[in-house]
Amino acid sequence: MTGRRRSRREHTENVRKLLITLVVLAIVLIGADFALRFIATDQIGKVVQSELGLDTAPNVSISGFPFVLQAINGEYEAINATLPATTLGPVADVAVNLDLLGVRIPLSDALAGNANALTAASSRVRVVMPVASIAAAVGLPDLAISQQGSGLLASATLTVLGQRFPVSATLDATVVDSRLELRTGEITGAGVTVPAEVLQTVSALVNLSIPFTDLPFTITSGTVSVVSSGLVLDAATSALGFAR
Repeated sequence: MTGRRRSRREHTENVRKLLITLVVLAIVLIGADFALRFIATDQIGKVVQSELGLDTAPNVSISGFPFVLQAINGEYEAINATLPATTLGPVADVAVNLDLLGVRIPLSDALAGNANALTAASSRVRVVMPVASIAAAVGLPDLAISQQGSGLLASATLTVLGQRFPVSATLDATVVDSRLELRTGEITGAGVTVPAEVLQTVSALVNLSIPFTDLPFTITSGTVSVVSSGLVLDAATSALGFAR
């Protein structure tokens, strides 16, 4: 009986030691995973900065876990880069977020910050333009832009003939020749009756062209929506030539 109890104690002790070893190993692997991810994202950020000609490195994040398996294979599901805020034409404080999808780069090159072998199957960009910046460019300090069904609605209060009238209009947003064109359709009174002669004096509520030529890539197409932070353009980009 004594031998059997001793055997049970030894077995319990062995199991406890195994569990401790596994926990320690898991902690080490997780720590190594995060450390390798940090180093790689820092270097890839420098690669993106260099290749896109940015003044400062973007904030880079890499999707997927465990990261170490992606790094060893040199294949990443997605790399996200938040570029420094920029000014596009008359619109300031524009946020630009770039997604590189299906990225391939050997681990040695990623750690060395070498872009010669970096390729991306496709890329998408999200451009967020604050409504306040658009209003400043248009010259209407109380301009509001909202989503209306599948379209956009622009609203403001205009002073015409010494009187103030709340008006609203549908807002068309199209991407043409590397720029975003914002144009209003028919203007109506916003819940009040606005004299026809007043509406006739207002040619357009918003008539704005926002160029993308200062971005480090070409936007080829896109869709526009509205979020609390502003007007959002989700777009496809031209091929990004990292690999040489």
